[in-house]
Amino acid sequence: MPKITNIRTIRLPARPKLIWVELETDDGLTGLGETFRGAQAVEAVLHELVQHPVNRLNK
Repeated sequence: MPKITNIRTIRLPARPKLIWVELETDDGLTGLGETFRGAQAVEAVLHELVQHPVNRLNK
């Protein structure tokens, strides 16, 4: 099973309620997701998780 190696959030000022999430894995896969509900909260939680070792997300 691939392990998450990087998480990136993308926000556009013209669309403040929209957030894209890009995940990268150790085997070169990239995944994209989006939400338009609670974008600010989703972004805050993801960045909080990233402050910890990314490998904790793989459990």
